[in-house]
Amino acid sequence: MRPKHLQEVRRHDISSTRYGHGGFRADFKLSEYYGLPAPKAPIRNHDWRPQWRKNVSGLRALRVLKEITPFLLGEKREEAERALSFFSPFGNHRGYYRNGDIWPRSEFPLRTKRRGSASSPITIARAVRVSGHVSGWSSQPETESSERPDIPTVVIGAMEDRSWVGGLAQGEGCTGSHYAKQVDSTAIELSILMTDPAPIVQFSDIVGLPRPSKPKPIQTATPNYKPKWRKSVTGLRALRVLREIQPFLFGEKLREVTRALAFFSPSGYRDGCFRPIKIWPPEEFPLRRRLEA
Repeated sequence: MRPKHLQEVRRHDISSTRYGHGGFRADFKLSEYYGLPAPKAPIRNHDWRPQWRKNVSGLRALRVLKEITPFLLGEKREEAERALSFFSPFGNHRGYYRNGDIWPRSEFPLRTKRRGSASSPITIARAVRVSGHVSGWSSQPETESSERPDIPTVVIGAMEDRSWVGGLAQGEGCTGSHYAKQVDSTAIELSILMTDPAPIVQFSDIVGLPRPSKPKPIQTATPNYKPKWRKSVTGLRALRVLREIQPFLFGEKLREVTRALAFFSPSGYRDGCFRPIKIWPPEEFPLRRRLEA
């Protein structure tokens, strides 16, 4: 073990870590983007299902953060900007620094499990456009049996926005269903749930829906958890959004969306009551459920 005085003068490298339980294929794709070997095995996460992890550190992490910062919002962007200003152009900083030294809780409350700031959404600029070509379109048929003048045929027009929403849905999204008892019909639904309101505001703007005015009430045995912001898209609008972001999804998340697009009608609904477990059975979609203790 190193003497303490040698530990104090070692270099501290910038690091970016990605955890995910949405299937190993997503982390394999991330590794491919990073130009690094894919992870060989998941890590154990207490009683929850195993998670796949991939780290990128030092100069490579610094360059990756520089390239993706224009697409980040809210506190996540502030974290990246702090890292880029703190670490040297080589991706390290001489000395020993804990994460709390670089990103103190007083400035970055969402990095802890404590209740964060209950700030309301504010006007947030759209992500800066970055040069580059993104290709890929959904193979689903474009014909719709339902005419809804209030819902555009193309909900997300810009490919950059489609890729941004696809990345958000891959990590923070949930494809589900919503049953309307009055009309005995089940609608397709895409929900985004996060502690940082900025990406939720951006998502609402992109899909053409009102921004949420307050976070979701805390309904947990641990009341000191941070408030969470939620935005859901249902029915025909959700169907069109999922078609448009489908080329940017991977792993089980892609299979969930593919199943939903095949299950629901071109209007985004299906007659009758169908619980999510009937549409996405656990034996086919094991990552949608919590592991038994």
